[in-house]
This record gives sequence, structure tokens and C-alpha cells, in this order.
Amino acid sequence: MVERVRRGRFCIDCIVMLRGIYIAASGLASREEAIDVITNNLANVDTTGFKADKLSSQSFGGLLLSRISDIQEGPGKKIDSQPPIGVAQLLGGSTDARYIDHAAGSITYTNNSLDLALQGPGFFTISDANQELRYTRDGTFTIDINNYLVNQSGLQVLDAADMPIRIFNSGEIVIDANGDISVGDLPAGRLGISEFANIDALQKEGGNMFSAGVEAGRLDSTGTAVIQGAIERSNVNSVVALTQLIVRFREFEAAARSLDMIDRTLDKVVNELSRVNI
Repeated sequence: MVERVRRGRFCIDCIVMLRGIYIAASGLASREEAIDVITNNLANVDTTGFKADKLSSQSFGGLLLSRISDIQEGPGKKIDSQPPIGVAQLLGGSTDARYIDHAAGSITYTNNSLDLALQGPGFFTISDANQELRYTRDGTFTIDINNYLVNQSGLQVLDAADMPIRIFNSGEIVIDANGDISVGDLPAGRLGISEFANIDALQKEGGNMFSAGVEAGRLDSTGTAVIQGAIERSNVNSVVALTQLIVRFREFEAAARSLDMIDRTLDKVVNELSRVNI
């Protein structure tokens, strides 16, 4: 009987420690992702119009409580069925959601007539290398050798009809708050400013640009003003980001120490205690 109790206790201890390994590993993975996000934000602290990535973390237990009253209704669904809420991660991890912070960055005036900033929720419309529509808040534009208005990557800036903007006339370039372009008092088109009904549906595509599916709900601009001779800076707060990075590194180290301690303890259990009258 005593031997049975010892064997049972030994198995329970092993299971608890194995669960602890998964919990610590889950914490390591979560903190590693947070560190990657923060370091990428810091790398783009001087990127014009850059929008920071953020992680929203919540313990699985907290998420369960917040969703306990959610009910899915519809054809083929029971009234009391609950929607999935994420991975439990052996009841020890956290559920992370990554999202884009679309808060506006500060405006810096450059007095360059082709530097443009946006005040409001809109985006400049760009045609990428595959002739697909892309959207950006980076308004550092120039005119290429073919007289097209392009961004810093040489991609064409589009007008309100999604057509490339071409500047033929010589003279002073003036762009008003509505995006209307005039060169030497002659009209030269209107900037294509796009707004979205669901801005959270935008996806980063590299090159400081976003793509938008039908779920984003592209709209004509009604609440965005163009500021000529200015750029919008990145919305990354370097001081806050550095503080968060230090905190996440310490949390990562703590999880790593926990994992090492559990591993050494499990090694003792398997190699030493298992030999004691079992």
C-alpha cells in the first residue's frame, strides 16, 4: 500500500512539473513575440508615417470570464453554445492579440512642396509594383524622370480616380487641404485620399504601406486634410518603447529561470527519487 502511494505521488509530481514546463515555455514564447514587436517599433522610430504594432495580452482565465456570457446564435447553432476563445495553453499561458496602433504621429514642417502630411483618418493611395492598390501615411513624394508623382520607392501616387498623377507644367506646386494640385496656377489633379469604415482590417505589406480587403470598407475622404510642406512622424514613443523592452526582457529572463529550475527538479525526480523503493 505504501509503495502504491509513493508511486502515485511520484507520478503526480512529474505531471505537475511537466505542466510547469509548458507554462514557462508559453511565457517565454509570449515575451519573445513582445520583444520582437517592440524592437521593430524602435527600428522605425524615424520612419515617416509609421504606425506601431501593439500586443494585447490577457490571462486565459480572465478571457474566459470576460467571454462567459457570449452566446452565438444563428442557423445550426444552439442558443447555449459558446464561441471559441483561444488556446488554453494548459491553463497557464496568455492569449495575445496583435494589432496596429493607428494613432496620428506628430507633424514636422519641412517647407518642401512635395512633402505632405495628413490630418485625419485618411491614407495616400499608391500603386505598387504589381499595379495593386496600397495605402500609406508616408507623404515624402517626388517627381520622377517621366513626370509622375512617386513615393520614395518610386511607386506612383494615385489621384481620386486611382490614376497616376503626372506633373507636366513647370512652376510652383501648390496642394490645398482637399488635395487639389495646381502648378503655376494651372490644375494638375487631385490626390487620392482613402478612408476606411473598418481601419483595423488594414494589413501591413512592407515598404510602410497597407493593403485593404473588402472588409476594410474603402471610402472617399471626408474628414482628412492635406498639409503641404510637412510630414507625419512615426507614432512610436521611444521612451515608452524602451521601458517596455526592459520589462519584457526581465520577464523573459524570469520565465527562463523558472524553466531551468523545473528542468533541474524534474531531472532529480526522475534520476534520484525514482530509485527510492518504487
